[in-house]
Amino acid sequence: MATLTAQLLIGKGHPYHGGINPTHYLFLSENSVPAWILVPENLLSSKHPKTFKKKVWIPTLEHMLEDGLLMVAYYVLNDPVIQEKARPFIEGKKGQTCSIVRGHRYEQSS
Repeated sequence: MATLTAQLLIGKGHPYHGGINPTHYLFLSENSVPAWILVPENLLSSKHPKTFKKKVWIPTLEHMLEDGLLMVAYYVLNDPVIQEKARPFIEGKKGQTCSIVRGHRYEQSS
């Protein structure tokens, strides 16, 4: 079984009571190979306008946190500037797992 060493809640602040209303979870699993796993807040929820499948990235060891934040900017915030610059390394490949090595994307079997 995977060991999760970090969990980030991604969402918006609650307008009246503080805290966060999560829309996504980002988990860091660090077994033989570290992996960021991005999932919607509720896998069975109909609130997501389009189908959002789990995304898995194998981060660089030197920039593990930055790679996780890039996932959030790319998939959750849908930042157009980030998407334009990162698209050649992320999209158009088969599989759900992405490995980021020295600024390049390499396909992993899923």
